[in-house]
Amino acid sequence: MRYGIMKHIFITLVLLTAILSKTYSQNNTYVLSLNDAIRIAQQQSPDALMAKHKFRSSYWQYRSFRATYLPGIVLNATMPNINRSIESITMPDGSSDYVPRSYLDYSLDLSINQRIGLTGGEVFVNSSFGQTSNFYSSPDTVTRQFLANMINIGIRQPIFSYNPYKWEKKIEPLKYDEARRVYMEANEQVAINTINKFFNLLTAQIEKEIAEKNYHNYDTLYKIAKGRFNLGKIAENELLQLELNLLKADASLEQSQLNYDNNLFLFKSYLRIKDGYEIKLVPPVIDSFFDVPLEKAITEAKNNTSAGLQFKRRILEAESQVNQAKMNGRFDAQIYAQFGLTQTSD
Repeated sequence: MRYGIMKHIFITLVLLTAILSKTYSQNNTYVLSLNDAIRIAQQQSPDALMAKHKFRSSYWQYRSFRATYLPGIVLNATMPNINRSIESITMPDGSSDYVPRSYLDYSLDLSINQRIGLTGGEVFVNSSFGQTSNFYSSPDTVTRQFLANMINIGIRQPIFSYNPYKWEKKIEPLKYDEARRVYMEANEQVAINTINKFFNLLTAQIEKEIAEKNYHNYDTLYKIAKGRFNLGKIAENELLQLELNLLKADASLEQSQLNYDNNLFLFKSYLRIKDGYEIKLVPPVIDSFFDVPLEKAITEAKNNTSAGLQFKRRILEAESQVNQAKMNGRFDAQIYAQFGLTQTSD
């Protein structure tokens, strides 16, 4: 029986907390719980937006790296080039004559390239077509020439040079994983900053409420004592002591109000909440605790923090620079092989 009553009480408290935790009420007041504040901060705080844009930059850098290993298609074409001129020719009788001549040519080339990351080479396939036409004054003197490379297959392979693709395939994935972990850590740091600002404001809010109650209590006592003093029931020093307490309560209220306004400004600025809205914080209720063993904490730190990946990345970058310095001082050579079918026609 008692368990059922406790269960109903717990459900009622949960529902009340959910109602109070709505972030926006009808009287332009934000009623925020700790989870609401963290959620808003991770969506629109300056630190969260900065971390998001940094991660987007790293993401597109990684996509660009992946794109370099996809086949590349290149199309080169020249517009028809027309040239009209008058040339001097020698006639059969030895005399000279001037005749007009027109020249027309165009070409089209299509190639597909594929990088080989392991060796640093490149294979390619291309095909091209071109035409050249000469027009003289007589229709019988028109000549056309065609050149067609049906298919060319080739490879370019450096022998002793530095291979950047080999090192990029090792470093770039680590950089992307590191950026992803940095983004997660930045979000957690935003949560930590929000928690600090939340409790600073909540403390200032409670202190202001206490100061208001103290001020009203001392004000009531002072008014009662003033009436009793007028009746001659208390001494003047007692009245003056109550007046002093009232003045101290008023000063404490002003100080708590300034502290509250300062923390409210910092809280609103961090969460980017407009000035036209009031803030009411709901104190969190902690109903569960858990223990984290030291070994598990160390394991999770090694697997999830960005520091470990950063250390591995810096080692690989140093090895890449050492390899580049060694290769740049050696004899360089390159293998180039091409096989194709070429056809000309008049």
